[in-house]
Amino acid sequence: MAEFILDDPSWGMALFLAMIVIAILGVIAVLAVRKPVFFKMSLRNAFRRRSQTTVVVLGLMVGTAILSASFVASDSMEYWIVEDVYTQYYLVDEWIGAEASGTFDYSVYEALAADEDVQAITDGLSPVIVLWGTSINNLADGQTETGIDLHGVDLDKDRDFGTFETKAGKEVTGSSLGSFEAVVTETLAKSARLDVGDSLMVFYVPPMPANATSVPTDQGPAGDEASDGGSEIHFTTLTVKYIVKEEGKASLNDGRNVYVSLDTAQQIIGAPGAINAIKVSNNGGVVEGAKHSDDAVETLETTLSDVAPAVGMTADQFSVDPGKQNGVKSAEDASAEIGNLLLLASSFTVVAGTLLIINIFTMLAEERKKELGISRAIGMRRSSLVQTFTFEGVIYSLIAATLGTVIG
Repeated sequence: MAEFILDDPSWGMALFLAMIVIAILGVIAVLAVRKPVFFKMSLRNAFRRRSQTTVVVLGLMVGTAILSASFVASDSMEYWIVEDVYTQYYLVDEWIGAEASGTFDYSVYEALAADEDVQAITDGLSPVIVLWGTSINNLADGQTETGIDLHGVDLDKDRDFGTFETKAGKEVTGSSLGSFEAVVTETLAKSARLDVGDSLMVFYVPPMPANATSVPTDQGPAGDEASDGGSEIHFTTLTVKYIVKEEGKASLNDGRNVYVSLDTAQQIIGAPGAINAIKVSNNGGVVEGAKHSDDAVETLETTLSDVAPAVGMTADQFSVDPGKQNGVKSAEDASAEIGNLLLLASSFTVVAGTLLIINIFTMLAEERKKELGISRAIGMRRSSLVQTFTFEGVIYSLIAATLGTVIG
């Protein structure tokens, strides 16, 4: 906790301001102890005219409440956005891929998994094939959904990233998922009106090999022809085997995902022994893992530069994307900008409140001319009068700050 406070600039500023407030209150307390008569006079004046006291406190309270509310709104928004990033990525801290999401040999994963330096900083790697932004069609009633990601995963190797669980609490294992059988999330099943046993057609563009010099013409199932540009739309038919809860690793892409076995995905794109991404989980879990992304990226890139030539590629053709870390940073930056806007807006109210308080105290001084004159006549010094007003102002401020903070 102490390390967090020292590393966070906002906590440092808060501590600095708190020390200033404590120092001021300390000086006021010393003066009150040394001159208790003046303090009692201020206390009596503060509560003698209740209507005026109420107006003063409300004026001060509005500014405090709006400032407090702006900080709360900023922190809440940061929490919501950052929490969404953690939900989306879950245990995935980095994605390793090739340029243009091309495929590469499965041996790249094996080399990374066997590397001691990689093992030291990670607690999970999983080879996958991901077809981003596919469309699916429920063959039973024609319901179509777009923006669906198709994931081919080895469920046994993917256990380090969590498990899939059905509504009945059954865990989906690799051995229970057959060829061209699919796992869909509750969210997708609801929107696409899918049920266990239904057939769905997936429309996709198969990825090219990352080290290809020409475009293969035999990708995908029979009946699909790849264009010369490798962008022809292909299709395949899957059977829904499981509908799983949208939690953990199933939350990626807001749960709009279809999962098949890695073997099935390789058959779909016509690339046996190939993958197009590797998921990486750093040591430390969902939150702490992202903090180690800089070291992880450096280690992974170094290892990839050694592995790439063996599969006919160069290190530049691979990329290591610290998606979670970037997402958290973007979320924090966005919430900070929103917080600054709220703070700027609230500052106008604070200025207006300050002018109101100045006017109120000026009016109070005008009303108390006789009282002040009598005090001076009996020998009270000007400095003592100033101290009396200071004590009274502090009393108003403490009440208003407390109420404003709670309300805000």
